Amino acid sequence: MLRKFKNHFRQYSEIFYMLYFIPLVGCVSMNISSSQLTYLVVFACSLVFLLIKLILTDYSKKEIILMTIVLTLLGYIFFRTREKTLIITTISIFGCKDVNIKRVLKYAFFVYIIGMSIMACLVLLGQVQGKLHYPVRNGIKYTVNDFGYSHPNSVYNHLLIIVLMAVSVWEEKIRWYQYGIITIVMFLAYIIFMSRTGILIYLLLCVMLASLRIIKRKKVKAILAFFWSLIPLVMAVLSYVLTILYSRDISIINKLNDFVNRRIKLPAMALDSVGLTWFGAIEKTWIGKYYVDNVYMNILLSCGIIVCVLCVVSYFLMCYYYWSNESYYILLILGIIAIYMFMEYAVVNVTWNPLLLFMSGSIFKSPKETKPTEYVSVFPR
Repeated sequence: MLRKFKNHFRQYSEIFYMLYFIPLVGCVSMNISSSQLTYLVVFACSLVFLLIKLILTDYSKKEIILMTIVLTLLGYIFFRTREKTLIITTISIFGCKDVNIKRVLKYAFFVYIIGMSIMACLVLLGQVQGKLHYPVRNGIKYTVNDFGYSHPNSVYNHLLIIVLMAVSVWEEKIRWYQYGIITIVMFLAYIIFMSRTGILIYLLLCVMLASLRIIKRKKVKAILAFFWSLIPLVMAVLSYVLTILYSRDISIINKLNDFVNRRIKLPAMALDSVGLTWFGAIEKTWIGKYYVDNVYMNILLSCGIIVCVLCVVSYFLMCYYYWSNESYYILLILGIIAIYMFMEYAVVNVTWNPLLLFMSGSIFKSPKETKPTEYVSVFPR
């Protein structure tokens, strides 16, 4: 019975994954949070399609063992600390086997644009009331509307993810004038939302893209890309070292902390409050007291040493996989995200950051593969 079901519906497995993932992306693009009934209903319905997709997918014994160990560990963390973000991200990655990742990102790209456009129209029509925020830049206080999102930085984060998805999907097909239009939009968005973190990350993206386009020698490009693959390890070590050194009152670290809006001080205070644990701190008052944006330190504090090391090593292995396959555009995007993780926690959630699905390509690779697999799909190319 099960075999007949799988044989009949296997060709639609990508559709079932889309029916799971895209509605959740739609909710995030319109700032429908997990605390709202709408999201909970969509999530419950989406899980049905994910379950069907998992049933239709053939996993090897090693893959089943790996998934069981990881989900058991994250399940224990959840019952211990109620940390659920990593579980959703992990099951989304595991469920993405035999799915064309770039096609998922292409659909997510358009859903993000549509969702954000709807939100902008609702705000302009007065149907949604955006909250006012008052950031201070160079001693000047500004008034910024968040357009119905939780924070102006959240809006810019969505725009940045849209750009990163576009680069990962279309790669060298994006022309210079299109990058010019994108740059104008991103600078206008910076003027409106005052997201210094976002614009710095975008400028870094432009520099890395320019280097990838300008460098023609294959060996030089491979060496540069290899250094990009090391970014997650460097950022993880740097995050922990800066957090430890902050308590020593070193002038340059204090200046850096001011520049990144206390993103070194707050993890240091949280670490002093709860300390290091193997499976995450049970005591959760630090979350409301110290808002830790740094992904590396947040996972270390909320999920413990074991999960933090597992996440960082897995991310590095994903980068190394795409480097070894000469998928330099994907590697570039993953490196940018690894840097962004120093300053923005939301990107650890796969519905906020669909580019994490590229980890599925590195986990479920075939030994004979030389390039990330392109799977046959019922969706039009």
